[in-house]
Amino acid sequence: MTEWVQELQGADTKARSRAAFALGRMAHPAVVPHLINALKDDEPFVRWTAAFSLSVIGTGAEAAVPALVGALGDPEDYVREQACGAMVSIGPEKIPPGLALERALEDPSHAVSVQAARASWRRDGDTQAVLPILLAGLASSDSHVRWQAASALGELGTEAKAAVPLLTTALADGEEAVRSSAVNALGEIGPDARDAVPRLIMLLTDPSESIRVFVARALAISLNVRPRPPLKKVAEAK
Repeated sequence: MTEWVQELQGADTKARSRAAFALGRMAHPAVVPHLINALKDDEPFVRWTAAFSLSVIGTGAEAAVPALVGALGDPEDYVREQACGAMVSIGPEKIPPGLALERALEDPSHAVSVQAARASWRRDGDTQAVLPILLAGLASSDSHVRWQAASALGELGTEAKAAVPLLTTALADGEEAVRSSAVNALGEIGPDARDAVPRLIMLLTDPSESIRVFVARALAISLNVRPRPPLKKVAEAK
């Protein structure tokens, strides 16, 4: 660990990023103070890597929460997004009350606001506060944001029924990860997502085998659509 800590304090930006990444892979609480310091690095990619590594450590990085809250004010949106993601991994219940997360919900970057919405919902369970943000994210031109929004809507489960029309549209998304997350979210919503059944059935011919399996299971288990023999075969596939 000493070698990586020394590299993290060096002059080479790439070396500092590499060191921050390596320390995160150790997943040991002893590296957390060094990653906290790296959140204040002059180079944004080093700050992002530090936040990413703290998310890898997860609950063992609780001591970094105040620094991550501070990182929500970082000038770079991708650093702010990763700071939110790290707090989700550590445990949103550890986020202290205050204005920082609330400001992140209003961040001009959908990538940041969607991650903040996920953290806020896990902490407070206030669906009405986060649903408009996640719906806006699902309509984003950025496929990464759409994927994150669909994934977060899946966490809301039955409380996300207002998202069914947009999630149904997302079933035709050009990105496999978005389609997959949309299928999962509709399955988590359950019977209230029955309007999506025709589109889901169309996805049984999706090029992705994993999506075909997810769709078959969502139809059979969550939406109570009686599977015909071909559907059963897909659902039972590995």
